[in-house]
Amino acid sequence: MATAPNPTGFILHGTLIDAPTPHALRIREGAFCVVGADGVIAQICSAETELRDEYGMMPMTLLPQTQMVVPGLIDLHIHAPQFKQLGTKTDIPLMEWLEKYTYPAEIAFASTVHASSIYPKLVAHLLKNGTTTAVLFGSNHLAATQVLAEACAAAGLRALVGKTCADTLTPAEYIESTEGSLRETEEFVQWCNERWGGGPTAIVRPVVTPRFIPTCTKELLAGLGEIAQRYDCFVQSHAAESVDEEALVEMQHPGSRDVAIFRDAGLLGSKTILAHCCRLRDAEARDMEQAGAAVVSCPFSNILFARATVPIPRYLHDFPALKIGMGTDIAGGFGTMLDNMRIAILQDRIDSFAAVARADTTAGAAGETPPPANWMVDFKYAFHLATASGARALGLEDVVGKFEDGMRFDALLLDCDLGDGQRFTRFGDEGVGELFEKWVTTGDDRNVLRVWVDGKLVRGA
Repeated sequence: MATAPNPTGFILHGTLIDAPTPHALRIREGAFCVVGADGVIAQICSAETELRDEYGMMPMTLLPQTQMVVPGLIDLHIHAPQFKQLGTKTDIPLMEWLEKYTYPAEIAFASTVHASSIYPKLVAHLLKNGTTTAVLFGSNHLAATQVLAEACAAAGLRALVGKTCADTLTPAEYIESTEGSLRETEEFVQWCNERWGGGPTAIVRPVVTPRFIPTCTKELLAGLGEIAQRYDCFVQSHAAESVDEEALVEMQHPGSRDVAIFRDAGLLGSKTILAHCCRLRDAEARDMEQAGAAVVSCPFSNILFARATVPIPRYLHDFPALKIGMGTDIAGGFGTMLDNMRIAILQDRIDSFAAVARADTTAGAAGETPPPANWMVDFKYAFHLATASGARALGLEDVVGKFEDGMRFDALLLDCDLGDGQRFTRFGDEGVGELFEKWVTTGDDRNVLRVWVDGKLVRGA
């Protein structure tokens, strides 16, 4: 649907739920949330008498007790040209998967007609499932990536979009020259900034996108580093993803690894977001923390292709300033943030399996059990990763991801009382926190009645 502007703004009266911190929800029942015509939250208060006089003529919507407003989800890692293969082709390891399935799918985006048939469907899928901010890899093609950016803007999806760069170890019909890749990357950055104005609140922003170390020469990486610094752009790529990826990097760059190569190329900084990072060494995690770079956990694809997990509790214990967010890794994973939030909860426990098994073999005669693992990621933490923590990874912690005066209204209206039209059962005596937990753990897009980005209604009625 086309975005619906609000010439006078509006007021929502009901329950607001967000997770500004990892271990607790902030639940404000009976709140008044004033959204201005500019899409900015003008005021949040707990009583109608506290509303400022100038908001007296704004339309107000009273929400039922089974409905709640939550921040939109922030997906930090999507391969847009892989969307058509989502839910299929998960039967082989990563590097073989790229060669057999993924590169051929991406090569098809040499056609802008093809791009125009796929990308609007991807954007609709994201909004339908509650994603309001997305970080997207395009294909190696400039024109098709422009189609992707236009599709995001037309539908009202807040997006960071990058033309993927690869000048080595890529199929002949897909490989770029170093010079061509740099030229088209700079052209795309300039085009995006001219088209949508640049800055943190632009609906679409460019992101410099070296695919990953194995497909980029050092000359290309250095040139991309210069472009990122010249235009103050975000950088997205992959790092420390899997055993086979690491082996390939070692073969190409003996004695060096992903994070160090990005650092040496000028691509590691406070606007760098690196997907996966399952196999970071402590020194690499420390380098990322000190640089202000972000880790993107992609729970499903990490398990499926990397056969590994992002050890979030260890990273945050040892490197407390390290930024961590979440991504779906379409099409290498499940296609929604809700799915990945659930798997994030499970993967937090997977790291303790070996320790539990070892303890079990040494249990005493009385059957003593080992002490419980220090599990950190529950449904609250998973929601925090998908909202406020993802905003921090993008430098948007004062813009989106939670509800505060002066922040942009990127939000979902959830309804948890759809009867047979939802996956979970409501018994009538649940509190709003319990209903929200049921949505996180068992709900789906049917519970998402409305989606707003920048205060504009982009989905629902």
